[in-house]
Amino acid sequence: MQLRKQVVPIVAIVVSLLLLAALFLVRSVGTGAEPTAKSPAAAPGQQDPDEVLDEHTFRRVSNPAGTEVVDKESGDVVARLTDKARTAVFYGPKHTFAEPDTTDATVTTNAWVRVAPHQWKQGGEKEKWFPKWLAEYKGSKKPGALEIGTQYFQGAPDKKDEDGVRYAGDADFGPMKDDGSGLRDVGGDYNDYMGITVSHPDKQDDPPEKEDANALDCSGFLRIVLGYRMGYPMFGKNDTKGDGLQRQVQGMVDHAPGVLLVKDTGKRPDLAKATKNMLPGDIVFFETDGEPGLDHSGFYMGKDSRGKHRFMSSRDTINGPTMGDVAGPSILDGNGLFANNFRAVRRL
Repeated sequence: MQLRKQVVPIVAIVVSLLLLAALFLVRSVGTGAEPTAKSPAAAPGQQDPDEVLDEHTFRRVSNPAGTEVVDKESGDVVARLTDKARTAVFYGPKHTFAEPDTTDATVTTNAWVRVAPHQWKQGGEKEKWFPKWLAEYKGSKKPGALEIGTQYFQGAPDKKDEDGVRYAGDADFGPMKDDGSGLRDVGGDYNDYMGITVSHPDKQDDPPEKEDANALDCSGFLRIVLGYRMGYPMFGKNDTKGDGLQRQVQGMVDHAPGVLLVKDTGKRPDLAKATKNMLPGDIVFFETDGEPGLDHSGFYMGKDSRGKHRFMSSRDTINGPTMGDVAGPSILDGNGLFANNFRAVRRL
């Protein structure tokens, strides 16, 4: 009997402890940190991704194949995404680009060029990454590719990261040639401009070239904007195929991801046909030196205040990135240096 009297209180204590533990567990689950929403909560001032997705329809388009994101209430096209490409255009507030020291032409557009986390494909709106990305960039004034490009124009102020590395500011094209020609060498990639060692899947530990410090050649300019600043994958070599930007112009024409809107036939394409389906942010290619292969590239900006198709690129004659008209207008129209030597277009 004595043993039984001792066991009963012990059992009662154990049962009480179990009940308390169960109550605590229920409270923890009910008030825990795990979200119950299907997608991450929206940042302050940003709409919930699922709500944004529900407010749009997705319309397939052609030439080239892709998807238009359409606002259900207004019927406005919010964004244009192209199959196999990662650059996309969002339509938002108008903004104007100008470089008054080099041209009196300006470009005013409501297009904001973005880089998607993945190549687009039909049905991409159902992918997990898309709702949050749409919510982040719909109506956003965060700098796009064209705005970032202007951060390397003549006189652009320096920008440095938390480690003191300069990642933006007035850029040169390259060092002067030693042949007395007054021309500059090609060779400034983004890591040369920044003075940092980088690695890519096909080229490890690529140190900066001292002679190319502060320099961005035409393809280096594309790479620092789309790659280093906006997250587009990059390769270190020119002939590597896959999801990434090659180092030089011809490599981008031949092997870069996306869609070749205008193929190089060795001749200037019909301008009306070539520009019919082009969007700001498309890459335009040229053959300017008389040697085999394409040798110059830039960002298409759209029509300027003169009604001309304007682009920005890093050029020898002005020594750096520009949208201006020094030693040849930065337009595809007419009979200038670049217009006559316009050859191809790729949407990355």
